[in-house]
Amino acid sequence: MYIPGKRTPGTHFHGEPAWLLYAAMICASLNMLSVVVDHYDIRNNEINYKRFAKVTQFLGWGLFILALVLDLFVFHKGTRH
Repeated sequence: MYIPGKRTPGTHFHGEPAWLLYAAMICASLNMLSVVVDHYDIRNNEINYKRFAKVTQFLGWGLFILALVLDLFVFHKGTRH
């Protein structure tokens, strides 16, 4: 997976960090989907959707940071162009 940089060309993720980044993107998708489902749900349970959104947001950012740390300091597989 490729993450573009603002002042640098970017970084490619390989192996385990790429899988963690993929899981973080799944969390982001679930987070955005919860907003849509909450909009169409007629029951009065917004607190559950907000709780789910907070959990997926926290988990997604955690997985992203973990992938970044593992790629930079543990596996050293990231390639910079």
